[in-house]
Amino acid sequence: MESLLKTEEGQVSFTAHMEDEYSVENIEFYNATGEFQEHSTATFMGRVAPEELMAQGVAILELYVKSSAEKEVNISAGKQAAIVAAFEAVAASASERCVAPTVFDAARDEVRKLMEQDNFGRFSKNAEKMGAMVDKFFADADSNNDGKVSKEEYHRWAEVHPEAVEFINTLHESTRRITNKCLRAHTVEVEIRAGNAAGGTGETAEVKEGTMEGNGGGIAEEGGAGGDVLP
Repeated sequence: MESLLKTEEGQVSFTAHMEDEYSVENIEFYNATGEFQEHSTATFMGRVAPEELMAQGVAILELYVKSSAEKEVNISAGKQAAIVAAFEAVAASASERCVAPTVFDAARDEVRKLMEQDNFGRFSKNAEKMGAMVDKFFADADSNNDGKVSKEEYHRWAEVHPEAVEFINTLHESTRRITNKCLRAHTVEVEIRAGNAAGGTGETAEVKEGTMEGNGGGIAEEGGAGGDVLP
């Protein structure tokens, strides 16, 4: 799930899925606390003022953590109380300017596990939603809009979007099979390498329906074994 959320397409698709499941507050909290972590590092390096980080933390506290918050997330009472107490301690202190950078970490991890075990499981098994996301990946990679992705186009796209390649290559085996079914709607040019292709011609061929899925669960070169998504 984390590799999915590193991609723009994954963020959009999974957030829409969370809205469908009336759980969008969880992904919003996860993203907001991730930004808080990043800004905590920037504060340590002197690029963000502690007061600014504190204001960001208070906004998360008020919107997602406190009891009866507008978008209260489902975290344990103990974690909720610990976060509230940390902010109250800073507010009452004459010297402390900000809460600890780790103040949301335990709650964020709890929400991440909930999404992975629950929402993401259903999302990854939904062929329609996975297919729509794959369409976005390949539309982006198809730079000349000819309806197929050449090896050169793929490598240019992969250099700019390594997080998308990481997500596709780390999919669970069952999820890969669903993704490959969606990918059959696309024609992808691949290079047939000598020794790996039927006949070992080393020429360029087109992967058509029925040849996408190999033994490794990824996209296979025609006549070759499956593995990573593309060579």
